[in-house]
Amino acid sequence: MNQALRAQAVVGPRGRRTAQTLAAAVVLAATGGLLTVTAGTAEAAVTCTSPAFKRTFYANTMFSGTPKKTDCDSVIDQNWGTGAPATGLPADYFGVRWTVTRDFGSGGPFQFAAEARDGIRVYLDGVRKIDLWKNVSTTQAKTANVTVPSGSHTLRIDYVNWTGAANVKFTYTPRTSADTDKVKPLTPTGTSLSYSSYSAKFSWAANKEMDLAGYRVYRSTGKPVAVTAANLVSGSAPVSGAGYREALPQTGDWYYYVVTAVDTHGNESAPSGTTNEFMTQDRTPPAETALNARAEESEAGITLTWDASEATSEDFVGYRVYRSSAPRTEGKPRELVGEHVQGTSFTDRAATPGTTYHYWVVAADEAGCQGTPSVDMEMHVQGNTTAPPAVSGVTVTPGKNGVSLSWDASDDPGLDHYKILRGTLVDGQWTYQPLLNPGNFQPWEFTVTQHHDLTPADGEQVRYAVVAVDQYGNALTPDGGATTAEVTEVDLRPDADATPAATGAPLTSLGAHSYGDHGWVGWILSPEADGSGRKATGFHVYRWNPDTRVFDKLTATPVPREDSGYWDTAMPQGTTSFYRVTVVLSDGTETGATQTAVAAD
Repeated sequence: MNQALRAQAVVGPRGRRTAQTLAAAVVLAATGGLLTVTAGTAEAAVTCTSPAFKRTFYANTMFSGTPKKTDCDSVIDQNWGTGAPATGLPADYFGVRWTVTRDFGSGGPFQFAAEARDGIRVYLDGVRKIDLWKNVSTTQAKTANVTVPSGSHTLRIDYVNWTGAANVKFTYTPRTSADTDKVKPLTPTGTSLSYSSYSAKFSWAANKEMDLAGYRVYRSTGKPVAVTAANLVSGSAPVSGAGYREALPQTGDWYYYVVTAVDTHGNESAPSGTTNEFMTQDRTPPAETALNARAEESEAGITLTWDASEATSEDFVGYRVYRSSAPRTEGKPRELVGEHVQGTSFTDRAATPGTTYHYWVVAADEAGCQGTPSVDMEMHVQGNTTAPPAVSGVTVTPGKNGVSLSWDASDDPGLDHYKILRGTLVDGQWTYQPLLNPGNFQPWEFTVTQHHDLTPADGEQVRYAVVAVDQYGNALTPDGGATTAEVTEVDLRPDADATPAATGAPLTSLGAHSYGDHGWVGWILSPEADGSGRKATGFHVYRWNPDTRVFDKLTATPVPREDSGYWDTAMPQGTTSFYRVTVVLSDGTETGATQTAVAAD
């Protein structure tokens, strides 16, 4: 193309040209090609927030060179008439370009509508969708139906004015008729759930669809959400913002939330994930109430009764019974005397005689919430000094490792526990001592009707008394009506002439104990052990063998003097073992033996 033709190329269809266009032609002719100019600093500095357009003005119709102006434009709808669109631009032969990159969400069918005088072209991701590129004296218009894919895409609108009046308009809107748009909004993301001040706040990231009508929030209790009308909690109209808050009953239940997006004609997205859950603090009292509560005293103690509650709660765990020295309404210290009571009565067996108490009953749930209390019941405790009747059916059976006892259960309403007394003859009189609990060495309180007294079978004549004890400690005595049973223990003692002879070793004490399938024989050496001039150097341990009728020596070498006992890892079970211990002196001789015995399970 020669220089004249190049100059003619920039002349508009109506044959008009300006000094500026001629100058541009000269530049083009001189360079032998297109004019390439890097955008200036002013253009690069402008940043527009989507969905606003970035608008650039050019002093030519080829969008070349440095833009004369760059700004942001939220709407493309301008009418510049016959004047210049901006300072520094000509009234004719100028170009304006709009660009925006935005997230279209799920995308779908759109309508692109363009109007211009003169030329307008519309591009989506660089693909031309509308082309009205000619110099006209009246406004020309065109629409195009475009399917926009989901996600982010770039729109570009190029407009040029060659001569005459200039106006331009462009819109892009979703096609929202139900028979056209079948595309559901994208599933909301970025969900989060917080809980404070007894309310739940459910949030999510805003969807980008242009035809978005809002969101629907669904909630279920105790299990993941099913998206049904029954679980819709946000109401019939979609929620407009990206968040939802509601107060919740403080029942201690798990709550699950999901959210869906809805467009303007009812397309609903898939629900968000069901990982949005939390459990409220249960502050809802149980519905149960102890109605018509009353109190009376009997041998059993102070018994409270009430009517069954008509209302029930799933998390009810039972009634609590309180007592105080003053009415409940006075707020004085109270004592919890009954808990997890499932029926409609409770007996306070520990009421102190001569004391006035105020009682009330209240329902409780799993979280410790309490319901409406019963009426206040005032009681002055009389108490009694009458012992339960004698226990019947007492039997005693001797065995190799002690004596087994059993008895009939007492039907005394005030029964608290049983006590077993073991009696031995001392100077012709029976002397009784209670069996001690090995856990605390206090008199053993039995609530069952049998017991095995683990005691060495040494042929001793003993007498047992089983007595019932009420809540006030009243009980019969062996000399005052309690049932007794006499028995002679099995005699497993060693032969009288067995060796080493039980003539006594210089020991302060000697004892044996059973620990599972092991036995421990322990001793304390007497300070007088060295009195003969010969020092004690160790100990030998012997155990009676009832089959061979001899004492088996358990220690191949003496137990060192500094040790205070011996573990018998082969101690026989279910019988009584008799041990004899001697002291080994410095000249190698042994003293006489001291004997002890232990019964093993």
